Amino acid sequence: MFFEENAKLLQEFSRVSKTAGARADYVQGGGGNTSVKLSGGLMAIKASGFCLSDIEPDKAYAVLDGAAIRDFYLTSEPEQFENVETAGSAKAKESVKTIEGLQQLRPSVEAGFHSILKTFVVHTHSVYANLAACAVNCKDICAAAFEGADYSWGMVPYVDPGANLTFAIRNEMKRVEEATGKVPGIII
Repeated sequence: MFFEENAKLLQEFSRVSKTAGARADYVQGGGGNTSVKLSGGLMAIKASGFCLSDIEPDKAYAVLDGAAIRDFYLTSEPEQFENVETAGSAKAKESVKTIEGLQQLRPSVEAGFHSILKTFVVHTHSVYANLAACAVNCKDICAAAFEGADYSWGMVPYVDPGANLTFAIRNEMKRVEEATGKVPGIII
């Protein structure tokens, strides 16, 4: 039932993941991860320990209650928790779903920010984005690169992967939307 209900999205998830994973200039370092929102509030996200090129409609990803994770990040504040990283990790772990015919795997540590973004999320470690991020004038480089785009964009300074990064992305998305009237299409 799960695979039939989500066949088209899972096929696209596999295609997008493999396309990004085939680009050496996109998958430096940790390689990145991808996700897709599915029916019933579920979310499929690349599993830890797998490459983007491994994702098939029936393997190499975890399924989570994406709506529950999204709600956690949209209705909580980091200071509510004694240890925000532990709280975020616990929420992701308790949200993992068992799907018949799919190996139960550990989701990416970045499941939180995937849950608050759009239907398809492609998070890569692009050589070009990394070069820009390391530049003193990063914001100017990004402004020039995205000038004239029909979408808005945001920028989050380095934060270790996990709950704090998700809250930082959430806050930047809100800031950009308030400033431009558009939900950002890209977060750097």
